[in-house]
Amino acid sequence: MQVSENNSFADAAWLPYSDLRTFTLSAGNATKTVYARFRDAADNQTGTVSDSIVLDTTPISVPFVTIQADATSSATVTVNISASNIDEMNLSHLADFSAGTGWISYLGATNYTFPAGDGVRTLYAKFRKTSGAETVVVSDTYILDTMPPILPSIRVNNGAAVVNDDIVTLNLSAVDETSGLAVFRINTSNSFPLATQKGYQANDVYTLTSGDGVKTLWVVYGDRAGNYSSPATVAVVLDETAPLAGVVSLTRLDGTPITTGSTLKDGRVILTSSTTDLTTLEMQVTTNGSFGSMGWEPYNPSKVLDLTASSSTIAARVRDAAGHVTDLLSGFIVNLDMVAPVLTMNLATVSPTQNLVVSVNLASEASSSAQVSGDPGFGGAVWFPIQNTTVTLSAGDGVRTLYARARDVAGNVSDLKTVNIVVDQTPPQGANFTINAGAITNSRTVALTYVANDAAEVRAFEGGACGGTYGVYSANGSVALSTGGDGVKNISVQFRDTALNEVCVTKSVTLDETPPVFGFLAVNGGAGFATNRNVTVAISVTGATEMQLSENAGFMGASWAPVTDAANFTLSSGEGNKTVYARFRDAALNVLSNGGIQDSIIVDTVAPGFNSASALSITRTTSVTISLAASNADKMRLSENADFTAAVWQPFSASHVFTISNVEGAHTIYVQLADNAGNESIVRSVGISLDLTAPDVISVALAEGALTNTEAIMVLSTVSEATAMILSEAADFSGAMWKPYVAARSFTLAPGADGVRTVYAKYRDAAGNQTAVSTLNITVD
Repeated sequence: MQVSENNSFADAAWLPYSDLRTFTLSAGNATKTVYARFRDAADNQTGTVSDSIVLDTTPISVPFVTIQADATSSATVTVNISASNIDEMNLSHLADFSAGTGWISYLGATNYTFPAGDGVRTLYAKFRKTSGAETVVVSDTYILDTMPPILPSIRVNNGAAVVNDDIVTLNLSAVDETSGLAVFRINTSNSFPLATQKGYQANDVYTLTSGDGVKTLWVVYGDRAGNYSSPATVAVVLDETAPLAGVVSLTRLDGTPITTGSTLKDGRVILTSSTTDLTTLEMQVTTNGSFGSMGWEPYNPSKVLDLTASSSTIAARVRDAAGHVTDLLSGFIVNLDMVAPVLTMNLATVSPTQNLVVSVNLASEASSSAQVSGDPGFGGAVWFPIQNTTVTLSAGDGVRTLYARARDVAGNVSDLKTVNIVVDQTPPQGANFTINAGAITNSRTVALTYVANDAAEVRAFEGGACGGTYGVYSANGSVALSTGGDGVKNISVQFRDTALNEVCVTKSVTLDETPPVFGFLAVNGGAGFATNRNVTVAISVTGATEMQLSENAGFMGASWAPVTDAANFTLSSGEGNKTVYARFRDAALNVLSNGGIQDSIIVDTVAPGFNSASALSITRTTSVTISLAASNADKMRLSENADFTAAVWQPFSASHVFTISNVEGAHTIYVQLADNAGNESIVRSVGISLDLTAPDVISVALAEGALTNTEAIMVLSTVSEATAMILSEAADFSGAMWKPYVAARSFTLAPGADGVRTVYAKYRDAAGNQTAVSTLNITVD
């Protein structure tokens, strides 16, 4: 195939055929014609075919569209368009251009109608050339608002009904949720010339027409789309003139006039006044000359006042609704005396008292006289200049009540005052005391227990007469004994009640500060050992009445018991050394215990352990060695008599030589052990036989006779009671050993030359008794 802008194909080469072939047009904006022809492999060619296209490489400028109004009440708006090198345009209210103008010739300005419905509207636009090149989509928005503002409102000075200045602040509001408020127009009538229009703001300064009276204002509000609300109106009173005061007077309730400086007994008065003003009035009335921060109340032309202070300064003023204030009254002084005297009454004499003439203290401000009586009706009592006084009470114990009242120069009488006083001329009853230690004590500080009805104070003293310093009464007390040594001491206790009535009680006690005198203390008579926990403690002490015995040096848990010269005491369980401690006290509780009153003893209740006794069963001597196996044994005794007749205790030894009687035959040796505490073991016995006779040789011979041709020979012997035998070629048996006895015993001669040989033989029994030597001769060949 060939492709070219030249229909002669002069500049075109043959190219392989392709359904789609890229071709570059010649430069320059114009209509371009492209020619093509084709051939097959046999060079058969087609005719020429062509197609034309407009080449336009001029760039398109970025266009823009502008809706003339940003808000309007019309759905049809004027659109201003700016673009260059553009042939057609497409306008739509939808972003996908599915509705609108479609492609139309380009215009610099045109109208476009949006669908009905208030709110923000967007116009989309795109542009193209006749060549088909399109621009990007551009847009602009406006607000379609067909509804006027609603809820129009106007207030003056935040809702004031009355103002005192013609320059006011108008509070303006309406609601327009679509395009928003833009302007307002205000007038004094329900007409709104354009000249009255201003840009909307929530608060606007406005000057009312001059002259006091009612002022009426009208307002309408316009939004950005040019819609106007219905009118709103407000009325306010302009009051620039203060109230005018008329006649003002102060009177009693009965109408009697009061002048400044007057003194009254009744504090209720009436303030009468008159005034004029356009608006509603308020008033303030003070009785202390200062209004301070007090509030306003509705105006009352006949105001009742209740005065309570001794001197009141009355002032009054009125205020109209516009805030103008006018004084009605000031600096008007009224004095008030309606308070009865206050009387103070107290006793100068302490209650209770044993005196019938008592002193009373009286005091009162602004009072001139007083009355005091034992009668609440003051029968027979006279008024006297107020001062301290005395009163004589009727005789007899009991409570008395005194009544008093005071009166000032104006005749005001005080409240009734009373005071009670107790007359007590009887000393404390049932007065007594107890010496806690009893009849005898070892302490110079003696504890006492008191008892007395109605006692308030008590004092204790050493001696037969009462004295010392009183203290507050309580059930317990003490007295210190300071004179002399041991012996009888007097103690006096005196009780006193609140009326100072006294009673004295005296008792005696014996002082004993000397402890008992110790002699001796011995457990089981001073023995070193005890085989039983129950022991006897021997005691010698002088002057003691009680004692304590304990194995605890602190005597924990020990009880006091009467002193005895021999006390039974049970030692604590367990073996070993035990110490018994003792202390003593006398009737005055003087204790003798210097920590050294003690005695010790060893408790041993267990007999020695006797495991065994053994010896050889047979002996040829009367001196027999006895072997003993034992524990905790300190001594022993041995005897051939079962009752140990004539036997003596001797130190324990594990191996002991005992001599039996020199009589052949069986012997029994009895053995018993003991410890130092005297505990004796069981008795064990050892059997032994005494044999003093050597075995009896009946015959001794050689089995070979007198001649042998070998060194090995046989010794034949018959010996009664023999248990061992010894053979040797040495007469002293050197080198030979004892062997068990047998009737035929082999023996090997020592090697040597032929000749006569001698064999020596000897026998012994179980007791070790030996026979004489037997001699045997044999010739070796």
